[in-house]
Amino acid sequence: MHRKRLLPAQEQFAAEVVTALQAGGYGKLVVIVGPAGFEVAHALDEICARWRETKPTEKAPRRTVFTVSLDETQTESHLLDRTPSPAMLRGQPNSLLCLEGFQCLRADVLPALKDLARQLEAAKAVCVAGVSLPFPPQDRAVFAAALDQLRREGIVHYITLRPLPRPRFDAEVAIVLGAKPELALRERTWQLTHGWPGAAVALLQIHDDHDIVRIADQHAFLTPWHGYPRLVETDEPVRWIRRQGDLMWKAAKAVAVLDPLGPALPGLLADAVGVSEPEAVDLLTRLHDVGALHFRRAESAWRFRIPLVGAALRAVLGPYERRRLAKIAVEAIWSGNASCADPGYLPDQLAFAGRLVDPERARRELLSFAGQAAFAGGDATIAWLRAAAELTADRAEHGEILLAHARTCLARGRADLALQSSSTLLTRFSDEIPGDELVGALFVHVMALHETKDLDTLERVARDDLSNWRFSQLEEDLCRAFALSLLGRWRETQDLLDALRHEPGAGAIEANIDQISPVADLWLGLTGKFDQDVADLPGRVARGELPTGELIYHSGALLALGELDRAEDLLDRTSKVPIRLTVPSQMAREFYRGEFDEALELTRKNIATGSPHGCDVNQSVMFQLAALLQLSRGKLTHGRELCAMARSRQPTLPHVLALPESLVETMFRNIDGARAVLLEAAMRAEDAGIVAHTNGLWTGIAEIAIATGLGAEQLPECVKRLDEIADQIGSEPAEIQRLSLRAFADSDQRAARTALQLLRKRGQVYELATGIERLVRFGVADPALLYEAYEHYGTMDALMRRSWLRRLMQENRMTVPGRQATTAENERLLAVLISEGLSNKQIAAVLNTSEKSVEGRLSRLFSRSGYKSRVKLATAMLTAFSKDEIQGV
Repeated sequence: MHRKRLLPAQEQFAAEVVTALQAGGYGKLVVIVGPAGFEVAHALDEICARWRETKPTEKAPRRTVFTVSLDETQTESHLLDRTPSPAMLRGQPNSLLCLEGFQCLRADVLPALKDLARQLEAAKAVCVAGVSLPFPPQDRAVFAAALDQLRREGIVHYITLRPLPRPRFDAEVAIVLGAKPELALRERTWQLTHGWPGAAVALLQIHDDHDIVRIADQHAFLTPWHGYPRLVETDEPVRWIRRQGDLMWKAAKAVAVLDPLGPALPGLLADAVGVSEPEAVDLLTRLHDVGALHFRRAESAWRFRIPLVGAALRAVLGPYERRRLAKIAVEAIWSGNASCADPGYLPDQLAFAGRLVDPERARRELLSFAGQAAFAGGDATIAWLRAAAELTADRAEHGEILLAHARTCLARGRADLALQSSSTLLTRFSDEIPGDELVGALFVHVMALHETKDLDTLERVARDDLSNWRFSQLEEDLCRAFALSLLGRWRETQDLLDALRHEPGAGAIEANIDQISPVADLWLGLTGKFDQDVADLPGRVARGELPTGELIYHSGALLALGELDRAEDLLDRTSKVPIRLTVPSQMAREFYRGEFDEALELTRKNIATGSPHGCDVNQSVMFQLAALLQLSRGKLTHGRELCAMARSRQPTLPHVLALPESLVETMFRNIDGARAVLLEAAMRAEDAGIVAHTNGLWTGIAEIAIATGLGAEQLPECVKRLDEIADQIGSEPAEIQRLSLRAFADSDQRAARTALQLLRKRGQVYELATGIERLVRFGVADPALLYEAYEHYGTMDALMRRSWLRRLMQENRMTVPGRQATTAENERLLAVLISEGLSNKQIAAVLNTSEKSVEGRLSRLFSRSGYKSRVKLATAMLTAFSKDEIQGV
């Protein structure tokens, strides 16, 4: 059986104890004191393991561990009888005696420890004992006095375990994970463990066993809608309570559900366990005495000392057991015998109790709670709506609630549950769906298929393979069109919608056609209807509509186009409809806001916790932006890997990846290759009829032509294409690029000034810095503007682009600011390139220098640092320069 992954603090503690025991620094008996459940057991296990692993010496050829588990029946003679005999100890010199459950001894047995100490001394052995607090109340005073006397006599050495302070705890969890935890994971781990290392180890084991945490690029994330899996009574967080006996076990599980009800807990526990209220109070006291609970007098409430224990106990409960305890809680609140300050507690218990309580009242209250929470954007509505659907006897209402549940799940990013509800709705309750809601229900189902990346089923829908559905041909064709649009086949979508408009009865579905066509047309360069929809959405919300899907889709499209201001304005003006942007849309928003580390964190989260299949518009743009950022920071391997990952998922906007891919070629001085990548992408987009995001391709082709003369004959075509794209798409990024190239082609300073004004108005850091650099390279802007771009690249930590800009500054006879900082930055860039696995030859190409120069710089770094390995040198340098690494997490 492999050893658990321990926090460094636990390993360090065990190492220090073993070293002191071997050196005689602690005497012969060490008592480890800590809270019940995790800490002492983990400490003893690691001390014993380290004792066994200690390198043999001539005086200590082997090291043996004797483990003795104590219980409440021990007497003085039993203690010495249970420990190894003096002869056995003498036959195994340098052995360690480990006493588990030391607090279970009666106080009058403690004098026998003097005899045990003499035996250990004679055998050249030592002893470590574990005490799980609190001491049994009946023996507490005598026990403390006896141990204190033994301590003064030098027989016992005390060590009290302590929880870690928050910063150190977070850092050590990161070390154990081998990754930096996201904020939500750090908060969850702290709240459940209160900083106790043993509890953290148990929690991390649950994470490992049940896929609760995933890692991408050395960053750790909670999987979507984590929660505790089904645990059993032998799992570490609860087995120590299970050993207290059946009645205590039953009581502990009940408290895990009922403890939020405060002063009412004893009476409710009595009902749950089947004892009198005084007996329930005695059970609570006993749970306190074994270290599971503590009593908060200010609240008159019992709480688990380590919250992980309560959470694990709830996960151990069987389905009926959980429902019965929820019933007790609900009826206590309904009768006025109990109350809870947590507004989510009652609806949670209603959802668990189901039909064990009055179903009509439960349904009404669940719908009411769900309505209030939905307005506030609460995630809890998902479970409440589903429970309400199961409680209604009216089929029409059941279908209505399922549709609301599916829409809510989509809005809250829970597409898997949306798909469950929409599937049930369409297969079992299709006859109950009102005519004006039918197409909306179909669209929700198709959107759920898309969000769960069930691309096979989505393809079948697009092929009109809907054998299990019984709807009109018009309705099924609408579903086909929507599926085609989600698959990125916009020209087919447009053709099908145009055909539907001419079908008999098309007037009845015109509004539904208008739901699909605007975004599909948008990528083809037809923006009129999309712009009108964006303008109309706030008014529709003000009139009481809840266009959840359209808001997610339209705001996501705006962000994919780089229109941050329009997207945020739309979301602000429709804030009454709570939606959660997809993670790729969130990533784009953070990138455009200049929160680059957060943007990369969201990219990693999407990769770690999302489906490995499919790459829609927003994901395509997410991969593009993340790759551009990583390349700007000198992380060439990371950037290439992001592009390769996106390609493997068959992106719906494949041409957006050409920008970072061409940048990689440029970095390695393959200008022909860079231009070829852009041209091929532009041609493929044209063949597919796609206009959106092609402005960047033609701008890149023009930049290569202007900088190197390669393909200079195409400059007029680049100008023409950018004019057409900017007129069709009407986006600000396209307009900026059009103006910038027009300024060069026509020597139009006014166009250059207008482009700069628009760049500053938008205030997007990456776009502003690259836009200024482009204008200067085109020779249509004052080189002094490079200082501004240089500062912006600094906020991005764009080491590679700052290096390029320094070269451009020197070409323009400008003084590069901060000579000492520049030297340090050049060294850090070199370390980044080494850590990315680049050879000296590749580094020379990227830095536009000779291989001999790179060798010289590395030699000086090796000499100054004392490191001989490229990997160790890069790691040391990056650690020294990285504030995040210095501060842990």
